[in-house]
Amino acid sequence: MTGDLWNGVELERRRRVVLAVRRGETLPDAEDAALAVRYATALRRSGRSSTWLAPTPAAASVVVILLFWLAVHLLTAPSWHRPAGVAASVALVCVAVLDAFTRLSLLRRVDTSARANAALLHAFGRPVSEDRESLPWNPPALGAALIPVVTTLVLLIAIVVLTGDETSPPHWQLLLFALAGAIGAATGLVGVRMGLAGRRLADAGARGRRAATVGTVAAATLGVFWVLEVAVVLAWNW
Repeated sequence: MTGDLWNGVELERRRRVVLAVRRGETLPDAEDAALAVRYATALRRSGRSSTWLAPTPAAASVVVILLFWLAVHLLTAPSWHRPAGVAASVALVCVAVLDAFTRLSLLRRVDTSARANAALLHAFGRPVSEDRESLPWNPPALGAALIPVVTTLVLLIAIVVLTGDETSPPHWQLLLFALAGAIGAATGLVGVRMGLAGRRLADAGARGRRAATVGTVAAATLGVFWVLEVAVVLAWNW
């Protein structure tokens, strides 16, 4: 894993700095403190302070999920598919709220750590870097946050389009629903594994720990949702 900020920095030192910044702590060593300030700057997106711009990404996630909720309701209409759409929507709204809380809480701790470590550098007579920093990308975290959600949306649309609005669907439609559930559950498992891998990369200095955390929760939630939904539908109609 490479990135401008961590070039030449050993793994254990990366983890020590990352953990301190995310906890809002001060590092006693001046070199580590300088690295912590640079890492905090990168986390705050090119040095922007967490004022009125900080909640924007967190609020955006809530808006996206609410739009998903609206789309599901418009697609399903008053039909037997609506409980599936509502259940998925409620689960994702809860994930969006978790996302907002996680981000805003992280920003507060990062600001606290950045100010404390900058004060330590001033005490040592060291300059405080304000350069734009770059963190390594974290593809597993992004995949964990997107793949299960997108897959669920596609599967729900496919179920509505292919099975219609029959209250007593034929067996082939129930088998199709079971196949969709298997795909959804498998995608949830893959999302959880990718989320855990993304957290490990983030703990070593990559971006995307929040995405990995929220993605892991979303993937697990949607995986359980598909298993339970298919079990209930098959038990009710078979």
